[in-house]
Amino acid sequence: MVITTAGSLTPRGEDVADDEHFVQRQLARHRGRIMVIGDEMHSLGTPARLNALPPNPTLTLGLSATPKRHGDDEGTHALLSYFGDPVASISIKQAIYQYNALVPYDYLPFRIELTEDEAKRYRQISQRIAAAFAKGDELAAEAQIRARTRLTQHATGKHDRLRQLMASGLKGQTHQIIYVAEGKNPETDFPALKKTEKMLRKEFGMRIECYYGETDRNRREVLQERLASGDIQALLAMKCLDEGVDIPSARIGVITASTQNPRQFVQRRGRLLRRDPNNPKSHAVIYDFIVMPPRPAGEPSDSEKRLIAGELSRAAELAEAARNREALLTIIEWAYEYGLRPVDQPWMSMTEDDEMEEWA
Repeated sequence: MVITTAGSLTPRGEDVADDEHFVQRQLARHRGRIMVIGDEMHSLGTPARLNALPPNPTLTLGLSATPKRHGDDEGTHALLSYFGDPVASISIKQAIYQYNALVPYDYLPFRIELTEDEAKRYRQISQRIAAAFAKGDELAAEAQIRARTRLTQHATGKHDRLRQLMASGLKGQTHQIIYVAEGKNPETDFPALKKTEKMLRKEFGMRIECYYGETDRNRREVLQERLASGDIQALLAMKCLDEGVDIPSARIGVITASTQNPRQFVQRRGRLLRRDPNNPKSHAVIYDFIVMPPRPAGEPSDSEKRLIAGELSRAAELAEAARNREALLTIIEWAYEYGLRPVDQPWMSMTEDDEMEEWA
């Protein structure tokens, strides 16, 4: 039996031959009948990791909550060719309401409006995107799309809404995870995490700690224990809670930094829904900050529609499995305001679920 991580499976660089790589040497000793089990199999979809997998295994078993790789059709196809098509799947609603493997949750979406200056900047960037696509310059268009994403990720309204939530009672709650945007605000050049940390500590006197992607394992374990005990009220999380981290004590999630990558938002939701054997919880609560661009005077551009559809379809997936499924109607209403229609957005028709009612 060979147990390895996805990273240590792969030789580091082309200058390291397979026969010089420890894990590959062990695998080479078992080229006969072999079974490959890939946990979090989506992480094996890079060219280097695919090449490092044992060729022609007798049996394969791939496990993943998100087997489709975001923005990587080629990697997804290669993974499914290696592990085979899905043979069994459990939906999030089944896991919650049929099998009781996860706790139910309430989903509370908040619409975040851009300020006047942000809206002006948003329109300027959108015009550049349209101009770049018109010229066939996809690289320039993608660069501007990233700039627009940074603008919405750091929208001032998110900070203001978080302040309102804390003032209305959340400041007294414990077992919280607050997801914060990466990087600096493009307008102020100030890190979002530091700004949020300062507000929560100084304005509300909250006991919080930051939880970075670079936080070492021992430090993470200490912070998780302190959150579970109530010694700290919240973890400010940035680029670190997507997979492989269990914090079952968390009961409240505040998503100030959204992502349209299915793997990331599925994993984030999973952090909150895990059952805690040491301190059972009846349900979790997810607060979701959704930035909506300025309402166009006419028909939104294609790039704007893609942006809105991507953000709202993510929100709809979260709302559709929540206890308060009426939140889905709110999301659909917002979609209609921006010219989206069910014929192009199938999720806008997900208003009834007889199976979920039966399980509940």
